[in-house]
Amino acid sequence: MNNFKADLNIVLEAVRKASIKITKDFYEIEKLQISKKGVANFVTSSDIAAEKTLINYLQKSRPQYCFLTEESGFIPALQENNNNDGIKYQWIIDPIDGTSNFMHGLPYFCISVGLAKIGKFESSIILGVIHNPIVNETFWAVKRNGAFLIDSLGIQRKMKVSPNNDYEQLICAIQENCISHHKLKNYQNYIQSKYVKQRIFGASALELAYLADGRINLLIQGKLNLWDYAAGLILVKEAGGVVRDLNLKDLDLNMQDGIIAGNKTLLNDIEKNC
Repeated sequence: MNNFKADLNIVLEAVRKASIKITKDFYEIEKLQISKKGVANFVTSSDIAAEKTLINYLQKSRPQYCFLTEESGFIPALQENNNNDGIKYQWIIDPIDGTSNFMHGLPYFCISVGLAKIGKFESSIILGVIHNPIVNETFWAVKRNGAFLIDSLGIQRKMKVSPNNDYEQLICAIQENCISHHKLKNYQNYIQSKYVKQRIFGASALELAYLADGRINLLIQGKLNLWDYAAGLILVKEAGGVVRDLNLKDLDLNMQDGIIAGNKTLLNDIEKNC
């Protein structure tokens, strides 16, 4: 059986190393090299450098684990896993989630690293770390061990999803393109009718971390990539929250069109009325 607490310490160190370059670049934005990947989709030299740092450190520490990353795609393991049970382990990395915010000098972005256990019949996220280099906050969770925040002073505390169900007091993080799906639009219309405050933050992984810590109460997002939500997923689950897809199934590694997340009572009410 793997010692996932040891894996956690490895990720925390990898994230610390990657943060050094990101933080330096953040305060020298005018020197950034920026390339276009698609429509309104950009990658900076910092994304690429941070991903390289993460991969190099994690490969040396766990050569039997493979990778799925935003900038490099799938990277096979350097060594074969000696287990005979067919289980594989995969790092899932977004070196900078919220690149547009980063490019504009807005300190709302993060490094996101998840670890997936992939079996023949079942796969799940077993570890997640989300780190905001500028605010110097680290959110982490290990399966069946709870979710925690290490604040800027190095003090650690347990996180819990907000139990607040008074709609007029809630904040919901939404995504710009979420209204493209009719069910997501129904969710949005319903919470608007309840006077829920809506915010577009621009970094899905960090939004999930904030949800796990009770800073926001609800999240409605359109289609995401696995690296956008892998680490945040386990944070929310371990903090007592629920993340569901549009088929009302609790989300794990597979998502099609979008997600809704919050405490169970809140989600049940929204889904019942939509």
